[in-house]
Amino acid sequence: MTVENIASGFRVAGIFPFNPDVFGPNDYVESPVTDRPNTEATTANASPAATGVAGAADDDYDDERPFACSSCTERFARAYTLQDHMTVHSDDRDYKCTKCTRDFKQAASLWRHRRDAKHF
Repeated sequence: MTVENIASGFRVAGIFPFNPDVFGPNDYVESPVTDRPNTEATTANASPAATGVAGAADDDYDDERPFACSSCTERFARAYTLQDHMTVHSDDRDYKCTKCTRDFKQAASLWRHRRDAKHF
């Protein structure tokens, strides 16, 4: 990687030299994460008591993790993480070890088993 390559990357992205017109309005995709109202400007330095919001810290946590499990109290930042978590509540054991008779609910559990049992 050279300085020229790095500078070229910045130019293509519109970062250097500064070019505010490199991205048009159609280049931005709407997202529930980025299109939320900005409440930090008014409450960034205020305590929960000063804002009149009980449990303000919990509200921030919920904003960062909008995907809630319907079976327990776990919350997730991404939908696919919630989907993976839901296997914990199911009886399905779709991940089977090919070296023994054990089976698992999550791929990570099978991977850990194969590593620890040295099933390679």
